[in-house]
Amino acid sequence: MEITIRAGEVSDLPWIQKQYEDIGFLPSDFEKEMICIAEVEGKRAGLGRLKRIDERTAELGGIYVLPLYRGTGLARTIVSALMGHAQTYETVYCLPYAHLLDFYRSFGFSPIPKEMSVPQEITEKLSFCFSAYDTQVLLLIKQCAKS
Repeated sequence: MEITIRAGEVSDLPWIQKQYEDIGFLPSDFEKEMICIAEVEGKRAGLGRLKRIDERTAELGGIYVLPLYRGTGLARTIVSALMGHAQTYETVYCLPYAHLLDFYRSFGFSPIPKEMSVPQEITEKLSFCFSAYDTQVLLLIKQCAKS
């Protein structure tokens, strides 16, 4: 199975938005995001995004693998590619479903301490997740670069 990860392009935007709309994720803000698209044998099979919050902070999210390609390691490949880009940030947040905690821990994410302040954009996204999804969502953090 030949897997390719590439940067999303403006021409991919209708497909990207359709995937996210179909699963109830927030639409992409292409101007603020690094979007990776996974292709298997030349066919789009999954995607994910790294959203810039500010010059030091980003959010990893929107990780989605089409049903036909689940169980192939694509999600890990997408997150690995995005985390390669995340090294330019000091802090990366992630708001995954609770059952994915161990998966994200394997990339160095951990639950955020309750007393830690969080950017407003992340707080608003967490509120959206709590209201939009029946599945429990966690707030995770990874410190990438030294400040």
